[in-house]
Amino acid sequence: AVTGHLEHPSIIPVHALGLHDDGRPVLVMKRVDGVSWHALLQDPAHPAWEGWGGTPEDRLEGHLEILMQVCNAAHFAHSRGVVHRDIKPANVLIGRFGDVYLADWGLAHRAGPGAVNRVCGTPGYMAPEMALGLAVDGRTDVYLLGAVLHEVLTGTLRHGAGEPTAMMARAVASAPVVYGPGVPAGLAVLANRATAREPAERPATAAEFRKALAEHLRHRSSAALAASARPRLDRLRALAQDPGPDRAAQEQLLIETRFALAQALEQWPANPEARKASAELEALTAARHERSEALERLARDLDPSISARQRNWVLAGLSTVVLAVALPVVVKGPAYQPSPRELCLVSLVPTGAVAVLLALLHRHVRASAVNRRSAFGTLLIVSAVSLSRFLGLRQGLGAPAMLLHDSLLIALTLAMGAFTVFPWLGWLTAPMLLAAAACALWPALSFLAFSAGTAAAVVLGLERSGLLRRRPG
Repeated sequence: AVTGHLEHPSIIPVHALGLHDDGRPVLVMKRVDGVSWHALLQDPAHPAWEGWGGTPEDRLEGHLEILMQVCNAAHFAHSRGVVHRDIKPANVLIGRFGDVYLADWGLAHRAGPGAVNRVCGTPGYMAPEMALGLAVDGRTDVYLLGAVLHEVLTGTLRHGAGEPTAMMARAVASAPVVYGPGVPAGLAVLANRATAREPAERPATAAEFRKALAEHLRHRSSAALAASARPRLDRLRALAQDPGPDRAAQEQLLIETRFALAQALEQWPANPEARKASAELEALTAARHERSEALERLARDLDPSISARQRNWVLAGLSTVVLAVALPVVVKGPAYQPSPRELCLVSLVPTGAVAVLLALLHRHVRASAVNRRSAFGTLLIVSAVSLSRFLGLRQGLGAPAMLLHDSLLIALTLAMGAFTVFPWLGWLTAPMLLAAAACALWPALSFLAFSAGTAAAVVLGLERSGLLRRRPG
């Protein structure tokens, strides 16, 4: 009787209502040549899928198209004050020509004041108010539509399988479902919202629920693009922690991710997933760019070719001064031995020369960490020698002891430079250690030994730095 008052393309019409000769009621209804939606859910390759969206590998589009037509039938019935109360795929018939019918209105109920309510429905889909025998309205059918959407998305009943009492208990609780990554985020939210425990939290009407489905279908391509970008974005984030050697592959991954998100936002500018992923990508790209710049700065700081000529000028100038300081050995003979006071005054010459050269070339000194370390190391050597000699003079040390200390101090400083700046400085420690040994063994020849050691170190340093090598052309 209820169906007879509902004339809608998706509700099977009643052609006649009467009594059989034996007194039983008779309904004459339109014959539907088709299958139940439940059969299509079980068989993605069923012949009845012809004409519907999707492929046997992915029938979601077709299922949503069918569900939207079921929403139309339910919304029409609600406008007439009728609630179906048993919407499920088994009660939906699919015709041969794309026609969809919401059938089996045996539990249909006229909602409103004075209506008698009782526990009824199919436990796997049942709304909480149905399980509790409370008042129902259009939002009860919205719950059932949400439960059907859950089955489409997961292939399982909203309240699971098992004993009817246990299923009804789960219906009363109607806890939100945590959907897997394979379920579109928008549909997951809609399914949980439609099957909320409180009717007020559900979409207000079946038409509103249908609109949300249509929105998803309209933006499905954009959502798919955003979803395809997510694993790429996660991979980029992992690579940001451990870049590895294959930078070309990283660049390709970055290009693919950016393109997918750009296309997604072009099709649907408000796509929340694409907008969120785009913001994450920009933050990741900015961090990556900042890290790249830091690496470039580090590489520049450690590049020995930067201001190498000016650095070699300092080395050449210092070498000239050192050789000039050792000149008295050549003029006065190998037995020449300056006084401790003379040694202190002579040490100020290299220190002053280095200070002047570094002041003149300060811009080049600051150009890289290598230059700064080289300048600091050079100034450290000459200053340390001067300081050591003045302290020795104050303590009453003789010239041989001063020169022994100088040789060891210079060797130690050069060894430190070999670890921090140029490894070839390690070669220069050998002549200075030999000079220290000679000063200890033959104190009378200590100035000769020190001068010979520093001269050998200077020549070796000029050769290792490239200043003495023949340049092509």
